[in-house]
Amino acid sequence: MSCPKCGKKLESLDQKFCRYCGANLKIKSQASQPKIDNTGKKTNIKNAKRCFILALLSFILALLTIIIGSRLIFIIINSIHYKQWDLFDWIRVMNGLGLPESKLIIEEELKIPSFFSGIILILFDIVGLVLGIIALLLRRRVLNNGINNLFVKVGFVFAILGVVSSISGLIIGVMLIITPFYPDFFYYLKIRIQKRNSYIY
Repeated sequence: MSCPKCGKKLESLDQKFCRYCGANLKIKSQASQPKIDNTGKKTNIKNAKRCFILALLSFILALLTIIIGSRLIFIIINSIHYKQWDLFDWIRVMNGLGLPESKLIIEEELKIPSFFSGIILILFDIVGLVLGIIALLLRRRVLNNGINNLFVKVGFVFAILGVVSSISGLIIGVMLIITPFYPDFFYYLKIRIQKRNSYIY
């Protein structure tokens, strides 16, 4: 390496001054060093925080839909009952045409709310599922850039819980949609669960 001012050969790379012309070599060496770019690191830290926030939102959204959907399913299934006899049924019995057919029904005022509640819950669960997947993708990108802080670790747990809970919420939403059309299935499912619980206790 030579002196940038006089061109004489330097004795050492750590030399601070040129022994021939007295030029300050330390300033030149500092100027020639590349500046460390912290922009990428800051971006990765922001992505780690985004991963955590999106994962947490995914989990909260899915958990709310599970709680609300489970409560609605419980109310609707408990409302399933056998159809009561009306005037036409009594006329049929009086004329000796036999007993009317027993039929399981759901209260009419619950059919439409059940259907639309199921659609709304499915939409919320889809949003929760998408947020969870985005959080997992952000986590992978951050890990590839060498960042593995607390936000990334906790965000991963919430993202997995959010995805799993969103799938469970989707199942509950589908059940809410189809329950008014298949009351027999859900009624007998309730009876079987009750019998199983009675055997356990």
